[in-house]
Amino acid sequence: MAVRSTKKGEEATARIRQAYPDCNVEVWELDVLSYPSIQAPPHTGRSEPGRLTVVGSGTALFASFDNRKAEPLIPNFDDPFSGLAAEGERYGLSKLLVMILV
Repeated sequence: MAVRSTKKGEEATARIRQAYPDCNVEVWELDVLSYPSIQAPPHTGRSEPGRLTVVGSGTALFASFDNRKAEPLIPNFDDPFSGLAAEGERYGLSKLLVMILV
C-alpha cells in the first residue's frame, strides 16, 4: 500500500491484516509529486502484475466544478481558495476528476 503517511498506512493495514490474516500487505511511503519518491518503493520481483487502486468518493456527485469551462483548465486550479466550503468543493472536485480520468 503506497501512502503519504506510513503511520496511517500501518494503522489501515493492521485492520486489513486482522480481517484477512492470510493476505500480504506492505506499506510504502510515497509522494507522487516526487520522482525520487516514486523510484524508492521496493520492487518485489514477483511475476504477478501490480495492482493500482484508485480511491473515489460520493462527494464527486456534489462538486459544482464552476471552472469547468476555463481555458486552459489546469492552471485555473492554481487560483487560491479558502474556507471550509471552498475546501469541501475542492475535495469533491478532485474526486470528480479522478472519476472522469479513470
